[in-house]
Amino acid sequence: MKKILAIIQARTSSKRLPSKVLLPINNTPMILFQLNRIKRSKLISKIILATSNDITDDHLANIVKANGYDIFRGSLDNVLDRYAKCAEKEGPDIIIRLTGDCPLTDPELIDEIIDFFLKSDYDYLGNGIEQNNLSVPDGFDIEIFSYDILKVALEKAFLPSELEHVTPWFRSKKSNFKWGHFNHSKKRSAYHRVTVDDLKDYELVTKIVEDIYPKNKNFGIDDVINFLENNPGIAFLNKATIRNEGLLKSLEEDKFFKEDQNYE
Repeated sequence: MKKILAIIQARTSSKRLPSKVLLPINNTPMILFQLNRIKRSKLISKIILATSNDITDDHLANIVKANGYDIFRGSLDNVLDRYAKCAEKEGPDIIIRLTGDCPLTDPELIDEIIDFFLKSDYDYLGNGIEQNNLSVPDGFDIEIFSYDILKVALEKAFLPSELEHVTPWFRSKKSNFKWGHFNHSKKRSAYHRVTVDDLKDYELVTKIVEDIYPKNKNFGIDDVINFLENNPGIAFLNKATIRNEGLLKSLEEDKFFKEDQNYE
């Protein structure tokens, strides 16, 4: 039986919304709200929060550990290295990558992509790769890959975007991995945004949970989308927020890195 490790990355030093992962959702720190949802997955073997070993993340680590979840602490900025060392300690076959700014993560979507991956010969799949072919809103992002390719990436990846965002090198021409964009069997309205990068995002997600959670604690993606479709005034609270702004900044840094290092 394959050992499937879910690694959720989070830190408190976000520049746009510092300590966002500790903001309350339903009277619970956002990261715990997300972890409690992820643990309902039927196929994940183990869940670990991977945060930094910087003093700024001590409080985050203590809260998560006190609530019964495993913690790994590693590099603040080199998240690829953080993932690789976390995985090395656990020795999984397969890794699920999730980020701590997606509190509405749906465990059924996780199990769907795991099931597909186990039956395929892909090295890496993600449901957020092709921006013009998304099957879920921003905030339900999931990536899955073999531990073997993570080890290769740790040796080969050098660009800032590859180190900070873990998986870009998997998709590079240099990797020669078999990777693909995953579409869920039911395509949803992918133009909504329920990830948390700024205050408008947080306000929107909070309103979703306040409405749905009292009726259904185990609500899923379709409950979220139905709520947003029926409440357009709330759905467009964060329409001005730029998608993947952090990655875009890293790609800009790549240009200077290449020039400085004569990288091809």
